[in-house]
Amino acid sequence: LGSSLAGRIATRDEVDYFRVQVRGPGVLTVYTTGGLNTTGALQNSASDSLATDDDGGSGDNFHIEHLVTPGIYFVKVEGVGSNTGDYTIHASVEAVAVGRSHTRSGATRLPLGSSRLGRIATRDDVNYFKVQVREFGVLTIYTTDDVFSNRGGTKGTLEDSSGSQLTTRSGGNFRIEHLVTPGTYYVKVGGTPYYYFDYIIHASFEAVDHRDLPLGGSLAGQIAARDDVDYFEVQVPKAGVLTIYTTGNLYLRGTLKNSSNVGRGSGENFRIERFVPSGTYYVKVEGVGSNTGAYTIHARFEADDHSDTRLGATSLPLGGSLAGQIATRDDVDYFKVQVPKAGVLTIYTTGNLNTRGTLQDGLATDDNGGSGENFRIERTVGAATYYVKVEGVGSNTGAYTIHTSFADDHSDTRPGATSLSLGSSLVGWIGSGDDVDYFEVEVREAGVLTVYSTGSLNTRGMLRNSSGALLESDDDGGNSRNFFIERTVGAGTYYVSVKGRSSSDTGNYTIHASFSGG
Repeated sequence: LGSSLAGRIATRDEVDYFRVQVRGPGVLTVYTTGGLNTTGALQNSASDSLATDDDGGSGDNFHIEHLVTPGIYFVKVEGVGSNTGDYTIHASVEAVAVGRSHTRSGATRLPLGSSRLGRIATRDDVNYFKVQVREFGVLTIYTTDDVFSNRGGTKGTLEDSSGSQLTTRSGGNFRIEHLVTPGTYYVKVGGTPYYYFDYIIHASFEAVDHRDLPLGGSLAGQIAARDDVDYFEVQVPKAGVLTIYTTGNLYLRGTLKNSSNVGRGSGENFRIERFVPSGTYYVKVEGVGSNTGAYTIHARFEADDHSDTRLGATSLPLGGSLAGQIATRDDVDYFKVQVPKAGVLTIYTTGNLNTRGTLQDGLATDDNGGSGENFRIERTVGAATYYVKVEGVGSNTGAYTIHTSFADDHSDTRPGATSLSLGSSLVGWIGSGDDVDYFEVEVREAGVLTVYSTGSLNTRGMLRNSSGALLESDDDGGNSRNFFIERTVGAGTYYVSVKGRSSSDTGNYTIHASFSGG
């Protein structure tokens, strides 16, 4: 390998054979030079034909390039027709790195301008390759040269760094060309339909010229030919609504993209309006059909009034209200509410916008329980921080006001105690270790008063007289760690306090009261 030998075809029936040993995977190149019209055939050690050629080289010489694995190969040389004479045969191999990772986390690095050897070993096998792109342009990924030709084909999928599919292609050898921004990309290669074949995967890149388009500014552009395309770069400093549009008489199509292809608009002049996070975006402008001419492109930006993620949620005070704006159909506003103790949290919007609200990971959701088409959520909650997501229903956009109110489910003191009728029950919530619920029970004659809780909460109950003196307490006399108090009392007003048995016992319970006279 890396050398050449002189040869001679003396008669029309003469054939010369050469033996080549390959020690590593790569592309084996064999070819002849000289004035003889030659034909060549590459065979493996079992004499299976891998490739043939008779005029792929200079003049009438053959030229064969083929992906090979380590092993012994044979080259057969003969004259075409009745041609005889001298020739020189050359052989070389270009090593190809092997990529066989089956997961994204272990993906084989595929530098731009390089190639890697891959192998599909089973029907479900896939290979992953990692490509790093440092500027805006067209990334091309393709496969070539199946060692066992006609045994199967490759299917390629290009993914962004988050694993989202950007495009996929398949065939004997797939080829992907995709406009990309700087970042990390992954290529997943699978086979159809056979179990075992080798391939070479290649990566190339062509940078694309573009101009900076400032927010709040405009630039003149020109589509000079039907296949002309202009690109612009837009820097967005924070989350908000980005609007890109053109003016003029030219019929245009626009595409706004980052690594996820954000959106597309078209028309005599296109207009794209999208809610976007901070980042770098690119705008592609092209004429529709054969339209050419001048245009002006504009960029406008309106910062988001409230974060579209929980991480940056706006604090919403209890008993307060805040104005909000849903600027586009995909805009979302997040608010954060701090609840200090157990009680009933009410959140709702007012205004003309058809809103949908969601409380904390699906605790509650509503889209028309309030006035007009506003949402209203009312929920018994414990002490904690809660997040509220506000969005427009369907494509509705516009202004709204969000409000909160809060009331303890049951008072923490005797003066505000909740009335509990004999023979009835009430639901309560212990939201923290220091939360206490008070209930007032009115007894009209002497007899036996029974008060107890049910539910999964480990409760402690205390019975007091009208002056607050403790009469009796219990924490596990009832079913499943519930309190149970039974006491002979006279006519009068009594108070029952309920809390968790320990500071870690929080949750729902039901309190019951019954009475047996005489």
